[in-house]
Amino acid sequence: MRWTFTWGQQYQKMLEAHEDPSEVPFVKNAPTLTDVEAFYAEAFMTLSNSRDSGFGLGPLKISEIAAYLSIFPTWDTEAFVVLMQLMDDEFMEVQVSKNEQRKTKHSR
Repeated sequence: MRWTFTWGQQYQKMLEAHEDPSEVPFVKNAPTLTDVEAFYAEAFMTLSNSRDSGFGLGPLKISEIAAYLSIFPTWDTEAFVVLMQLMDDEFMEVQVSKNEQRKTKHSR
C-alpha cells in the first residue's frame, strides 16, 4: 500500500521520464500483486472514493464497507473488513506523513 500511495500515482509519468527505468528505485520496488491481493487493492481503492473529506480525510466508515459487501459479497466477510481497516490505517498514516512534509516545506 505504501508504495502505491508514494510512487504509484506518478509511476507511468516517471517511467516515461527515464531512458532505462529498470534501474530506478521506484521500479525495482514496484510490487507484483497476486490475484487475491489485486482483488483487495481494487476493493480498497473503490471504498477509498467514498470517504468523507470535509476538513480533512476521514477513515473508511464501516457502513461503506458493509454497503460494498452487499454489492460484492466475499467468501470471508470478517477478514475483508479487518483487511480494509488495516489498509485504511496505512493509507491514513501516509496521508498524515505527506501533510507534515508539506507543512515543514512551507514553513521554511
